[in-house]
Amino acid sequence: MSKPKQRARSLRSLLAVQFLGIFNDNAWKWMVIVLLKQLHERLHGQAPNEAELHGYTEISFIALTAPLVLFSIPAGWLADRISKRTVTIAMKWLELVFMVAGFLLLTRAPDNMTGL
Repeated sequence: MSKPKQRARSLRSLLAVQFLGIFNDNAWKWMVIVLLKQLHERLHGQAPNEAELHGYTEISFIALTAPLVLFSIPAGWLADRISKRTVTIAMKWLELVFMVAGFLLLTRAPDNMTGL
């Protein structure tokens, strides 16, 4: 494969990974907000007001941003020592494992949310 074709393929792959990662993060954030809203409705018997819903949005944002803040420095350090491609692929596989585990937890016991 010639260099320009290889670079174009690499760029497309990088953009696809970034798009899917951003989509995944936002989808989970909104899922957490919906689950917190449902939990509030179960516990209090009514839908949360606007201020409470805004608070749930902040909680989900903090909970889903904290791992990014905590792991970005170690990931950068690791990427300086081994192939960035290898680190990216390993992290995407790890992300997939966490997303499947979260999905299974949500589908197996959605009624146990009140025990949180």
